[in-house]
Amino acid sequence: MSDRDRLLNRLSRIREAKSRGEGLSGEELSVKCLPGWTELASRLYAREITFPSPLEESYNNPLLLEDPVNSGDLIFYDCETTGLSGGAGTVIFLIGFGYHHDGQFTVLQYFLADFPGEIDFLKAVESFISSRKIFLSYNGRAFDSHLLRTRFLLKKLRFPPFKEIDLLYPSRRLWKTLLPDCSLGTIETRVLSVHREIDIPGMLVPLRYFDYLRTNNSSLLTEVFHHHQQDILSLAVLFHQIESLEEQEQPFVDFRGMGNLLLSRDKQKGAAYLHQAAENGDVKAAHDLGRYLKRQGEGDEAVTLWETSWNSWKDFPSALELAKYLEHHSRDWQGALAITEEMLRVLEAGNGRTREELLHRRERLRRKLSINEGN
Repeated sequence: MSDRDRLLNRLSRIREAKSRGEGLSGEELSVKCLPGWTELASRLYAREITFPSPLEESYNNPLLLEDPVNSGDLIFYDCETTGLSGGAGTVIFLIGFGYHHDGQFTVLQYFLADFPGEIDFLKAVESFISSRKIFLSYNGRAFDSHLLRTRFLLKKLRFPPFKEIDLLYPSRRLWKTLLPDCSLGTIETRVLSVHREIDIPGMLVPLRYFDYLRTNNSSLLTEVFHHHQQDILSLAVLFHQIESLEEQEQPFVDFRGMGNLLLSRDKQKGAAYLHQAAENGDVKAAHDLGRYLKRQGEGDEAVTLWETSWNSWKDFPSALELAKYLEHHSRDWQGALAITEEMLRVLEAGNGRTREELLHRRERLRRKLSINEGN
């Protein structure tokens, strides 16, 4: 049986158990404790909620992926934990997976009702993960996936490997300079036009879970479940938004970030965004494009960009790239020396390390010129 068949079979069992009002273990479902959830094992509950999908059926020329992908191969996931800093003492009590199927987007959530059920909770996660799927998260590489691996290790379980794309990193490239921060909440309101009517701040989620454990009052978790569900749905909306940017006439993006994302896939479009960013006064864009052109063997165009950046904005990284290129590729030691001496004149005396490096470069170039003239 394939991973997909096992998943569909498991979801079918959840639906059937929910319709009967009973748990998969044969025990009576405690509706009073967690209405809308199905008990899969002692202290382990699950529920699924379906929405109209924000995704296309496929993405044939994706910005974030190397190859075309069917949306059915994408899994959006998120965790809620007992702490915000990770570490061996932090436990995942809620994990969700969002996936596209037949025009619908389903969010499947697993809830750990108390710590003794963690092994069953992790086994449920293990049964869902497939190496043939692409998992998407927001800060998942730095937090969620590391914590999952830690919990599996502590419970002596094998963590199944999976391919992950962390949407935080392209989001920073695209909007860091345009937004006060790149938290998912800020991205939702300023980029995705998502406004939550019911929500709880993420920092309060661990406290709410501990309150639930102390009081056994499941109503304390209503906002937590909704918050988590919306996080996963927003990941799908965010992915589609990023993949749709090229179709927009005037996308709300940082042109340098967009250009760098595009370069590896479409050099012409990526360069156009970087050129536009440079014309708008973003000196780093010209520097980035110059380095890319250098790697592609188009040194003359790179030199022109670096010269413009230095002459117009006194951009030191561009001037340094220009000096390196003239010295090592063009063997124009006189030109490299002229740039280096100009940088030393402009550089403040207090910038010790950079000045020391430039002085060392100047002396090396003078020696090369002296040896060349002697020959």
